[in-house]
Amino acid sequence: MNNMHSTPLTSQSKASTPNRGLKSPTSETSTSMTPTIVPKAKRRGLLSQLTLISELENSKEYSRSIKWLITFTVSAGAAVITTGENIFYPSLQDTASDLHTSLNLADLTLSLSKIGIAFCPLWWSAFSEHLGRRTVYIVSFFLFVLWSVLAAISKNIGMLLAMRFLSASAASSFQSVGAGTVADMWEPKERGAAMGIYYLGNLGVGLVLGPLLGGILTETWGWRATQWFLAIYGGVVLVLIIFNLPETSPRQTVITVRLERSRSNSQSTENEPAPPITRFNPGVVGDILIGPFHALEYLRFPAITITIYIASIAFGTTGLLNISYQSTFSRPPYSLSPTVVGCIYIPIGVGCLLGSVYGGKWSDSIMAREARKAGRYRDESEGGGLIYRPEDRVRGNAWLGVGVFASLLVWYGWVVQQGVVWWVPMIAGFLFGASSMILFGLVTTMVTELLPNKPASGVALNSMGRNLFACVGFAIAQPLIDVMGNGWLFTAAGIVMLVTGMLAVEGLRRYGAGWREGMSGRIP
Repeated sequence: MNNMHSTPLTSQSKASTPNRGLKSPTSETSTSMTPTIVPKAKRRGLLSQLTLISELENSKEYSRSIKWLITFTVSAGAAVITTGENIFYPSLQDTASDLHTSLNLADLTLSLSKIGIAFCPLWWSAFSEHLGRRTVYIVSFFLFVLWSVLAAISKNIGMLLAMRFLSASAASSFQSVGAGTVADMWEPKERGAAMGIYYLGNLGVGLVLGPLLGGILTETWGWRATQWFLAIYGGVVLVLIIFNLPETSPRQTVITVRLERSRSNSQSTENEPAPPITRFNPGVVGDILIGPFHALEYLRFPAITITIYIASIAFGTTGLLNISYQSTFSRPPYSLSPTVVGCIYIPIGVGCLLGSVYGGKWSDSIMAREARKAGRYRDESEGGGLIYRPEDRVRGNAWLGVGVFASLLVWYGWVVQQGVVWWVPMIAGFLFGASSMILFGLVTTMVTELLPNKPASGVALNSMGRNLFACVGFAIAQPLIDVMGNGWLFTAAGIVMLVTGMLAVEGLRRYGAGWREGMSGRIP
């Protein structure tokens, strides 16, 4: 039944905001059994009246089928990021030849993209707090399509570098805001599985299809076809967003709270509706432009920094690995064509797909198991059920992920150094993808639970750390391969991953609860 009356700000905020990620697993929603539908005239976000899915007062009240539809839509948007990156690997040689530049400069198209993906999510998350998630999605994907078209018609390497940077920066909105949408809808007991599906697009699908499509398109029409493909795909996703993605963020954001508090003290704000998030207010320009830097303050908390480090060091080594794949398999003794080089990436992507699906469910089951083992139950007066804690996710899954990931780096390095038949490193690639997604999904879910009121900002920080490490990996990979060879380079990377990763996991397991409790009351 539709409710035509606005919910008071204070009660709505309580209903919409997770309680430090410790919701009861016995309830599907956080408020009433009957969803409260927002009237079409009061929907939030750009072109909101075109959305086929109604906006709800509380996004956790959507049916499971609608939640999965929205999650898959967000995942499709996130797939643009990794597809845009991986589709370009097989075309680097052709790009360098066509634009009369060096392979090292062509590699910079990947490094600069990583810089955009690293930092821009901080601003997209700030924009989403004021303008809403839907508006950010639509604006960013319109820009992505525009920059991709300009990249496809680039006349020189400078123009291509600029357009690739801008297109990656635009698409990066899904790195932070996308995970925020997932956190808006799903309760903690199911959030790990939902994040796993989100990561199917964010990392998995692009790794499977990107290199293969890049190889086929490059061999058939040249490297420019890869950018035309991205422009078309971005347009399709933009249509899906317009019709399938309602605004899911809580109706009262941090910025609207500040606006309310700054109003006349003589005017009561208890029953005032939140300002429309689609209307820009000059009073919050500072919040939007400077606000992202405030998110960096969260890195002073060990629980946040160490959690993000696990994903960052792993992601950094993927930069080394991806450049190594492209350069190693296109040269003797392998000398594979761009299409076949693209196929070499497929096992990594398949491993990522499986790691996304099962890693998230594994993480959820571990968290529930630890809560039962500790006897943490809510009182019956509060609805009963287990009390979940984010650090409970870090158990055998994290140990296995770090250990397998590190050992596979060493395996890959030496088998390609010795020129072992191509299918042997492909086995390593499959296991590498699966173990990496166990870690990436685990970290993203934990960050949203450690910062339940600021999930988009937390994921933006995670994205920044991961992509800064990956940017360094892309930049130093080829020079280090030329000097050290694959064997010693990936041996060193494996040792760093094993030692620092294990220390980080043990720190979270042993001290995570205390670190999380120390954050209480220190985050808005």
